[in-house]
This record gives sequence, C-alpha cells and structure tokens, in this order.
Amino acid sequence: MAKQTYFWTHFSDKLLLETPVSELGLSLKNHPLMELIQKLSKELELKGIPLKPKVYLSDDWFCADGTTTFAIPFTLLHPRLKKLEEDYLGEMEGGNDEWFMKLARHEMGHVLDNAFELRNSNQRTKLFGDGHQPYPETYDYKPYSKSYVRHIEDGYAQSHPDEDWAETFAVWLTPNLDWEKQYSNWPALKKLKFVNNTFKKKVINKTPFLENEEMPHKLEEMSLTLKEYLEQKRARLFPKRNHGLPKTDRPIFFKKSLSNKLPLASTVIKKNKKFYSQVIKRETDQYLYRVNQALDLFMADCDRLKWTIHPTATKRPKYLAKILATQVNKIIQGGHHRIIM
Repeated sequence: MAKQTYFWTHFSDKLLLETPVSELGLSLKNHPLMELIQKLSKELELKGIPLKPKVYLSDDWFCADGTTTFAIPFTLLHPRLKKLEEDYLGEMEGGNDEWFMKLARHEMGHVLDNAFELRNSNQRTKLFGDGHQPYPETYDYKPYSKSYVRHIEDGYAQSHPDEDWAETFAVWLTPNLDWEKQYSNWPALKKLKFVNNTFKKKVINKTPFLENEEMPHKLEEMSLTLKEYLEQKRARLFPKRNHGLPKTDRPIFFKKSLSNKLPLASTVIKKNKKFYSQVIKRETDQYLYRVNQALDLFMADCDRLKWTIHPTATKRPKYLAKILATQVNKIIQGGHHRIIM
C-alpha cells in the first residue's frame, strides 16, 4: 500500500497539538492497518462467520451498543501521533500488530454479540454474569483467577460480563491456539465451550439479525484539538492523586534534576520487588496480588514524576519496605489500585 502523506508532517509539536483532530485528514482507506483488518476478516471467514469487520476512526477502541461496527483510535494511523500519545499516556493501545489484533478480535466479539443478539441466554448469564448490568468506572481483578481467559492485559475479562464474553470469543477466534489444551482444568474452559457451541448453533453460516454502518462519535464529528484529546484522555486514565514525595524521618526520595544523579526509585525497587512485596503484605495484611498491583502503580508514579532514591535506602531494605508499605496502603485504601475502564 502506498505511503500516505499529510499536510501537517512538517508542523512543530506545538502547532500539531493545536490542530483540530477532525482536520488531520486521516483515513483508513489504503492505510497499512487495513492489512490487519483484512487478516481479521480472514480469521472470521475461516470460522464460517458471515460478517466482515467494519472499522472506523474515533478516540478509542469501542463497539457501541446497537451497531455492527467498531472504532479504533485515530492516533494509530501515524508514527508522530502514536509518539505523542505515548508521551502523554505512557503507551499507545494497540500500537503493534499483535496488540492490534488482540483488541480487534475483542471488539469483533461485541459486534457479533449485537449482530446475532447473543446476550439473551440463561446459560450465558449463568456462566458470564448479567450483561445488562451497568459498566463500572473501575474494577479490581485477581491475576491468578482461572475463571477467566487471559488475553488483554490487566485482567480485562474481569471488568464486566460483556467484556468477559468478548475476551473469551477473542481467545476462541485466535488462529493456531489450542484453547481446549491451554485452558484444560480451568473453569474458564466452560465459557470457551459455550462460545464454541453458541457460534455453531447461532452464528456460523447464519444471517445476522442486525447489520448497519453506524459510526457514533466518529473522528470527523470530534471538535477537540489534538492537545485537548490527549489531555482529556490522560485525565480520565490518570486521575489526580496526592503526589507529594513520601514523608520519612530522613528524606530518601528526591525529584530528579540536573544536579541530582541519584538512581530512579522505580529501578531500585524493581531489583528487590519480591522482598518488598512480602514485607508489605505482612505490614498491611493485604492480598499479595493487590500489593503487587499497588506497588506497580507506585513505581509508575515514580517514573512519571521522575522520583529518585538515595542509595542508603537500599542498605536498609526493611526500613524502605515499611515506607513502601505506607504508600501501598494509601493507594489501596484510596481505591487507586483499581483499573480504570
């Protein structure tokens, strides 16, 4: 596919950030990402699923209720836009081919749910939960649970019954994956078998009840500048917390500066994370998986805020562990360890 050029490629970052996203001139037509969408189409075809993916540009990955289309973030279409999103958010969701395909399969699960009206099943409700319940703003997840498939990171299947369904479908659709073997003796296997049977009975070689080309919240209708889009997304994903340096008897955490050559706190903590986690677990009486989630969040804060740590702290690991226990407990008590939807 021919390489696409855009009028703003010579813009400074400042000027690009001030540009309305609807005026960036982005289109999936003839874009290299269409090769991945065609790959998804082939996967569906091999399963005997009659619906082709209809994909459009918006501000996030989603499939709206009542539609048989799904959206992807417009920032995926150009390296500069991807880099800006990474700078603001720390990552570009779906930024490599493998990640893109995982998310695309997941969204296609929602599309097929809508197209073939698959929600209204007592057995599905029994296995997955009530898909009609409201979506939470955040969720807590158990990383060791075998009741859910492991697909998108952060245990996304545990966030809502409909996400559990879409994740299970995505695993079932993945080529060259022996899901019966991989999930043998897992409670999640019942869900995979249910998806398999449901598609055999209600989807494969059948005509969908619903098929449309609706594109809610499409890029062309968005009035935000690129900077406004990135700032709003960052505010949603990273709500403000009290980010003051941890208080200790003697300062051991410091903000990085030109004169401060101390190592990053996250690097030091990561080297001995297993020890710190065990001490924190005893100090806080929290589950180990929850301690690890909160400690990971604290380390991410250290990276984002460029906190360094004095080397003497590593010579007193139990003392440092108790300081970290206080921070971890604050994160858990404040509910900040929960994953934002």
